Amino acid sequence: FILVSLIALDDPTRGEEAQKAVSDCRKAGVNVRIISGDSTEATKAIAKETGVLCDFDEICVNNVCIEGEEFTKKVGGIITHSKKSRWRKDYIKNESAFKEC
Repeated sequence: FILVSLIALDDPTRGEEAQKAVSDCRKAGVNVRIISGDSTEATKAIAKETGVLCDFDEICVNNVCIEGEEFTKKVGGIITHSKKSRWRKDYIKNESAFKEC
């Protein structure tokens, strides 16, 4: 067996810029949260790096990590925007959560 290549990719956060943005939001009374398609561990690492998730600071006592089905039950649905094509596309997941009763 011969290892021909090993590639590691990193999609770095904008470190200080992201930390400042999170800090400014907190000062303005905004609760900052992350919605991610990454693994739980990767998301926690990003949250710690940017200041969204702190170890045991008072400000971070209520941090919660929820996944998939539990998230859908609590939130009901989410609207996202994609820039992948030339035309703007809005995607609604759980569209029924946004319909009037």
